[in-house]
This record gives sequence, C-alpha cells and structure tokens, in this order.
Amino acid sequence: MFLLRLLFVLALALPSCRTAELSNSREFTFTYGATITDLTPGALARIWLPLAQSGRHQQVEIESVDIPGEPRYTTEGRYGNRLLFSEARADENGRIAMKVVYSVRRGEVSPHSGAALSDEQRALFLQSNAMVPVGAEAVEHLVDTQGEATTPRALYDLVDDQVSYDKPAGGDWGRGDALWVCDSRHGNCTDFHSLFIALCRSSDIPARFEMGFPLPADELAGTLGGYHCWAWFETDGRWSACDISEADKHPELKEYYFGHLTPDRVAFTTGRDLTLEPPQAGPPLNYLIYPYVEVAGQAHGAFEKQFSFGPVSE
Repeated sequence: MFLLRLLFVLALALPSCRTAELSNSREFTFTYGATITDLTPGALARIWLPLAQSGRHQQVEIESVDIPGEPRYTTEGRYGNRLLFSEARADENGRIAMKVVYSVRRGEVSPHSGAALSDEQRALFLQSNAMVPVGAEAVEHLVDTQGEATTPRALYDLVDDQVSYDKPAGGDWGRGDALWVCDSRHGNCTDFHSLFIALCRSSDIPARFEMGFPLPADELAGTLGGYHCWAWFETDGRWSACDISEADKHPELKEYYFGHLTPDRVAFTTGRDLTLEPPQAGPPLNYLIYPYVEVAGQAHGAFEKQFSFGPVSE
C-alpha cells in the first residue's frame, strides 16, 4: 500500500513534458539498482538517491520503487535536483538493496534546442565551484597559450586538443577537478567537461554540468558499468550542449558532438557542490549520480552497482 502511495506522490511531483521536442527519440526501461554493502547488521543508514526527471529532451515515468524504510520525495534547493530519501536498517548480512525502475523516452539534442536562460540561471552558472574555479591562473594560462580562445566552439576544440580520454588504474581522474586536468591533460568525461565549464565561465559564458547514464546505441538491453556526463553552455541566450569526451573517443563525430547529443542516454542530475534535502551531515557533494549514504553522520561509500536497460513493455 505504501508503495502505491509513494508512486502516486512521485507521479505528481515529476513534471510533465508532453510538449517536449523529442525528435530522433529512443524509448527504453532503465533500472537504477544498488545494494549498500559492508554495513553493521541493524545499522541505521540515511540514503539519498538521485531521480531522473522529465525535461525538454526526455520524458520519464517511474514504474516502480523498491527501497526499505519510509522513502520520501525531496528536492535539492540550489539546482532543483529530484531526490528519494529514506532511513533504513541493514539486514543480517549488512546490506540494504534498492531499486527504481523507469520508462524513458529520450530525444536527440540538436543545436539551440535548449531552453532560454533566466537571469537566475545566468548568475548561478557563472559562479565558481570547489573544483571548477572561475578565473584561476592555470585556466587562464591554458587559454592564453592557445591564442585567446574565448568562444564555446574554440574552448570545445581547446579541451579536445589538450586532453586525452585515459583512466589509468589508481589515478586521480573522475573528480572533475579542472586545475588537475590542466596539469594532467587526461581523464574521463567528468574531467573533460569540468575544464570546459571552467573555461566557459572564465570567459563569461554560463555553463553547467549534467550527469546521467549512457546506453549503447546498437543494443536493446544490457547492464551498464557506470555514469556519463556532458556539458551545457549558453549560445544566443539559450542552452546548447556538447559531449567532448565522446568527441575525443570518436574523432569522426567531433563536429556532431558540438551542439548535439545522441538519444542514447538518460539524464539524472545537474550541478556541483550539492547540499541535499534533508541536508547531509558531511560537506557539499562534488556531484551526485550514485547513492549517497551516511551512517552515524559519516559517509559510507561501499555499494554494488546494478544499472541496466531494456525494451519498453507493450
């Protein structure tokens, strides 16, 4: 009964997007599953899960929610990220399993298809983040050495030219530390787009960070190893998108990935330095895509990923 009530609340809370432009779209089910591990049996954990939500380029419906405790829907205040919060106790094996199943219709992003920026968004997405500094010496030096690249396209080319997609074992990649990327010149999607956003904001171009999950373009079902992220930036008063790490991995698609995103993805959260709702005991989160868990006021990062996708049921 509680599950049905929760689904009803969530269905009302998630915004409708019936007028979204979903050209070249893809429909699929997405299962966000995770099991928190290495807990003391009976330990009380506070759990925050990010929620996918409908928007201009995707329509999302929650098909089912399976999470112990009494989960409730909340909204993170700075960026409007939707969350599912619960307090639950570990089972006799020190584990807490959870799962949210979505049906998703995701459209291709094309140039200038994003929404217009509000004054509040413009101000917010010109600010520094802890790992995305505006006007930092290392960031400005990188621009200066490349002939004053200050347009979004020039900055996109600069990052693609200067950074290589590489994830060596034991490295510091994946934190989205723009200054570290200036020195290392390698990393994953988080690192590429953090540097691009720092460069944009330092050139007075609002830019933001979006996280989600990638789907293989040529598969109808399967499991997923982890997250993917991309960036949005202002062009003529509207949001445009790019995916520089995919362009670096697929040079033949470099032109496409400036302004376009394939429909083979689902978006979950945006922004950096997140204070959750209810607030976590620890410091602001660098970003949020995996479950965030606290036990006795301390972050607990041990979990097993169970992300998958499949066809929509007829």
